[in-house]
Amino acid sequence: MFQHEKQQYHDAVYLEQRYEKQPEQFDWYYAYEDLIPQLSFVLHKNHKVLCIGNGNSIFPVQLYDSFGITNIIASDISKVVTQQMNSKYNKQGLVFEVDDATSSHHPSSSFDVVFDKGCTDALQTGAPELVQKVIDESHRLLKTGGYFLLISFGVPYKRLHLFDKEKWDVGIRKLKETEYNEEDYFCYFCKKIQ
Repeated sequence: MFQHEKQQYHDAVYLEQRYEKQPEQFDWYYAYEDLIPQLSFVLHKNHKVLCIGNGNSIFPVQLYDSFGITNIIASDISKVVTQQMNSKYNKQGLVFEVDDATSSHHPSSSFDVVFDKGCTDALQTGAPELVQKVIDESHRLLKTGGYFLLISFGVPYKRLHLFDKEKWDVGIRKLKETEYNEEDYFCYFCKKIQ
């Protein structure tokens, strides 16, 4: 990712143009098969899951097909990519929708899991003031006891201060290197406690 591109990932107009030009599927950071062993202890088939900033990632499709979760919403601010994904993956209980991770239209306490694989990192590079809004909005959307699962290259000392200790219980796992990822990445298991 080039520096000039990084700073535009918060811009809906930029994303519309990007997805029109590059409709190919792309998953940030880790593939499903690399992540699911790390996440499976907090995921259940009956969970309602929200994947924020999904873009054209097939991670929610794989959660549906392989893990068996059949109540998934994958959201993005791009109408173009949302239409592309809905036309490719027509499955009952798997919905791709336009929504803003900083100000969602969903009611409070709607989800068991909110999943972020690169959304807040993309915002951090171009609009860091929005990162706290995403975390606060994820808290609002989660049921008490639900998890905000954050996959990030952000090291703990740069991320933990964003989580109010009165509202979150945060655990961290450093993710293993893969042939595609030689940098350090972390999974933040952020449990809503109030």
